[in-house]
Amino acid sequence: MLQSGHIIRSKNLFRMISVLPLVFASFYFNSLTAQTTERLYNHKWEQCDAASASFYSLTVKTDSGYYRRDFYIRDAQLQMSGLYLDSICEEKNGYFTFYYPDGGVKSSGKYANNELDGPWVSYHYNKVRSDSAIYSKGKRTGTSLYWHTNGTLSDSLYRKDKQTYALVSWFSNAQLSAKGDFAANFDKIGRWDYYHKNGQPSGIEYFENGKRVSAQYFDDQGNISQDTSGIIRIASFKGGEKKYRKYLQNKLHFPKGYKISNASSASIVVTFTVTEEGKIENVYTSVPFDHRFDTVVEKVVKQFPDWIPAKNNNRNISMQLSLPVKFSNHQ
Repeated sequence: MLQSGHIIRSKNLFRMISVLPLVFASFYFNSLTAQTTERLYNHKWEQCDAASASFYSLTVKTDSGYYRRDFYIRDAQLQMSGLYLDSICEEKNGYFTFYYPDGGVKSSGKYANNELDGPWVSYHYNKVRSDSAIYSKGKRTGTSLYWHTNGTLSDSLYRKDKQTYALVSWFSNAQLSAKGDFAANFDKIGRWDYYHKNGQPSGIEYFENGKRVSAQYFDDQGNISQDTSGIIRIASFKGGEKKYRKYLQNKLHFPKGYKISNASSASIVVTFTVTEEGKIENVYTSVPFDHRFDTVVEKVVKQFPDWIPAKNNNRNISMQLSLPVKFSNHQ
């Protein structure tokens, strides 16, 4: 018997309606006149109807401001909680925590008058720490550290003085990737050195007022590169967009016994990393719909053939991509 994708979505909404009164009961006991606002959003964070919703948002007016919680509809799991100064939730002022669909913390810290303030910590989907920094009025202070998903250090950003930041970056194999200085506005200044993952230099660039004034590039064997047309590119599917879409059409399928009704389609966003070698890693569903559909998408992405890796400063780099995948009944 076919089960409607819309019924799946409705069941998720019903579960949320059942759970949320318990979560927010304390607000109502403390203030019977509490003001609440409910909204639904699609995978692009555009307001929508229930049939297209990926997120449910509930904002409650409190003595401290407007307390907002966003939920993934799939499992009524928190996506974000935080305090705003205004009812339309544009002015952040208080502690915020963002979550992955499985409940793991994505990032956590405080805003003061809509600017990052104090310590912030972020995590990769596999729960390895990804970022640690301290902010003052929206600007990083001291040393900020970043990590790859395997736990090795990826970047160290140090504020040398009020005018200058120094950055050192490493590949996931601990080889040096880049080093150079930023001005206070994060324009590159002076000499920057870049390296291939095998340790060979990939480029030397000089900057003045954020503009590159001279450069020299090298291939992964240390030879001077005469062709600089491909020093920057984003990761891409071999064969281009047309072949990518054809690949998905051939590989994606509905879970057995399911279809979508009362809605034209269902969208899922899958996030993954294309490594320096073009391999696919760290695949997870960042905007879920239903476990059965999400599993199908993740399996297809994990089986992708090698991609053309991203390139920056004349060397291959890893790149994280988030791609929407749409299921329609005519597939």
